[in-house]
Amino acid sequence: MMQSEIQRVQMIKVLTPEQDGLLAQAYILCLRDKADFEKTKNPFFVFSAIKKCHTFGVVPPEWALDFIGKATVSMFEGELSLPASKSSRREVERISKYFGFGVGRGRTGRFAEGFQLLQDRLMDELAETEKKKVGTKKFRAKVVPSKLGVSRQTFDRAVKRSKT
Repeated sequence: MMQSEIQRVQMIKVLTPEQDGLLAQAYILCLRDKADFEKTKNPFFVFSAIKKCHTFGVVPPEWALDFIGKATVSMFEGELSLPASKSSRREVERISKYFGFGVGRGRTGRFAEGFQLLQDRLMDELAETEKKKVGTKKFRAKVVPSKLGVSRQTFDRAVKRSKT
């Protein structure tokens, strides 16, 4: 757990035991996002952590705020240096690149990649739960794919991707 970040938030205001528990839950959930961000450099995981903290009503972790802060500074510096006549048609594309979402042609978007990884993990976690209930062969062949409404091949690919 990010103890220094929790202490930082606790110094700002005194938390009730319930708020303290929510803070701890939010940061525990953000640990996987931080690990994924460090591994993939995909900004999806920064925004995922911020969303979780917002849901719990707590301050986002320092690493996520640091990323957003640096991207915002880069955006302002880059956009202010553009000539006034620069087309606003490409503004969304330029802004998204400051936050790490720009991609080349024919490549899956960063948001889609991150979302796919989360879906794959959910399938894998469901598979592990079902495996304990019904046994290895039956769960792979029928139980989990049918519960999810996907083919066995789709399910197998998702489990394989989630392990990488």
